[in-house]
Order: sequence, then structure tokens, then C-alpha cells
Amino acid sequence: MVKLNSSHPPIAYLDKRLLSQICAITPICHRSLDQLAREILAHDIPWSLNYTEYQSLGWYTTSLVNTDGRSQNTTIGESNDSKSESLRETDLLRQLPAAQKLLKMLDLNVFWVRLARLDPGAYLWEHVDYTEFDDKPRLRLHIPVITSQGARLIVDKSSIHMMRGYLWLLNPKGPHGACNIGFESRIHLILDCYVDAKLQSLMAGGWIPEHSVHPLPPMAHSSNSRAKKAAERLARAGFNREAERLLLTQFHQFKMPAGESLKAVYRLYQEVGNRHRADLWQKRCVTFLGGVNH
Repeated sequence: MVKLNSSHPPIAYLDKRLLSQICAITPICHRSLDQLAREILAHDIPWSLNYTEYQSLGWYTTSLVNTDGRSQNTTIGESNDSKSESLRETDLLRQLPAAQKLLKMLDLNVFWVRLARLDPGAYLWEHVDYTEFDDKPRLRLHIPVITSQGARLIVDKSSIHMMRGYLWLLNPKGPHGACNIGFESRIHLILDCYVDAKLQSLMAGGWIPEHSVHPLPPMAHSSNSRAKKAAERLARAGFNREAERLLLTQFHQFKMPAGESLKAVYRLYQEVGNRHRADLWQKRCVTFLGGVNH
């Protein structure tokens, strides 16, 4: 069963700013998650690699509810009338009764539902989401199905492990990223929802479970200098992906101003005289952060 409005474990953080970006909002019993995990592992899931410019490669998704009923359609959007009646269950969801049961019990006003897999060693770069939508209130919910301590979400200069056993809320309009430095793939059920009275009620009791949050340390000047020099050597030798990864993963390790990891790549290519990639990353500095040049 899904337990709603149940008591929760000790609060680790009372930081209102962080709680407005990410928090657990209700427990979910492990039995339901175990059933869903077994279903996922037993099926040949049609994972799709999408949003490749936003990641190191290793983040895959498949859709359970969307606008056309195709699980391979993983580019998030919404129907023109924005009504739940226009949504369609995908062929994959019909093969996953535990997922159907969980979604039915939650009974939230979704506009897209996906499974997302983040493989070991994979990163999602700093970015914001929902920039393509209007101002109608929306939030993203995560249900960790298979996870480990190495699976981290980076929000507001903090590294957060979304513990299994909870429904987590994320405001994806703020800068965030993800990484998996563990040894097994992380699989989450992700619900993109319209904010209605039921979701607002759940949000009112949001908390962060103990030991989930680790504030990121500031980056020492010496470490920053070494990283820049190493990235420059890699870029000059033609190893662009490796150079970019070295700079972009600083967002996942250190406390940095919004957009700084992206700007570091742009400045790198300016320094080495690669105008094409400098122009590319100048544009990405804006598009990754929703059209705002921080």
C-alpha cells in the first residue's frame, strides 16, 4: 500500500529554501517498491537515450503515461487541452501492474510519467526544466525504486540522496543536476504533475529524511586551478568530451554559483581558441538555465 500523510523520520534540514526545492512528502511502503522493482527487472524495458546534450551519456528514460501512448516518446510535453482525459497509458505501463496500482493509489494530476535509469558513472549536467511550458504550476515527483547511496541529486549547493521509501518532490525550475557514483543503476519512477489541492496538501508536510543531505564544500583555489589546467591540456589534445566532463562535474562536487560549471566550459574554449565550441557552450549557458544568463 501507499501510506499518505503518515509520520515521518527525524528532519535533517529545516532550511526553507532547500525545502522549497526538494523534499520528501509522504512515505511509500517498501513492499510496493519491491513489486515494481521485480517487474522492471523482469521486463525488457525499451529504454531511450534522450536529451543527450544535457548528460554525460548513461541516463535513459521510457514513458508510462504521455500524450500518444508510445513508451519510446520520452520528450516531455503536454496535450493542447491539458486535461487528464487526453493522456494515454503506454504499451509498457499495461505490462507493469505494480506501476499501475501505485499510480492509481497516488491519484495525482499528472501530465507525464516516466521510468528513468541513471547508470554508474553517469551525470546529468546543471540545468533547469519546464522552460517550455506556460505559468501553470507544475512540480516533479520522484519515487526511487532501485537506488544506492551513490545516486545523488544536486540542488541548491547540496548533494541529496533520494532515499527509497518516500515520494520526493523536486522543483525542476531551479538549477539542478544528478550523478550516480555508485555501482548499480539507479531507477526512479518520475511523475510530472500539475499542482492541485491534493498535491498542495502533501507538500505542506514536506521534510528531508535524516542523513539524506550533504552540503557541498567550497572549491579551493588550488583545486580549481588544477582542474582548469588539466581541462585545457585535454582540449588542446582534442579530448573535448573529457575536458568538458572534468569541468562540468565540479557542479556535483563543490559549492558553485548558478551556471558557473557551464561558463567554465565556455571560457575553456575561448582560451584554447576553439570558436565553434565556444559559441556552442555560450548558447548552452543560456538554454541549460532556461534562457537566463546567470
